[in-house]
Amino acid sequence: MQADRQGIVLFVVSILNYHREVEPVIAYFRKRGYATHVLIGWVGADADRAIEHYLSLGCQIHRVPDSHA
Repeated sequence: MQADRQGIVLFVVSILNYHREVEPVIAYFRKRGYATHVLIGWVGADADRAIEHYLSLGCQIHRVPDSHA
């Protein structure tokens, strides 16, 4: 992916509904070459699908420990 800017961004995605709202913003930053980190704050099949999607965009994924999600 060609970067026209350099930078690092972090998104904290705490619930499924926020994932649905913020995904276009995350994709925007990735397409512009930003190193994009996503912290996922919930567990379950929907969280796993969100993680797969963000990985496919090239994001670095971080997870809140299950005991805190």
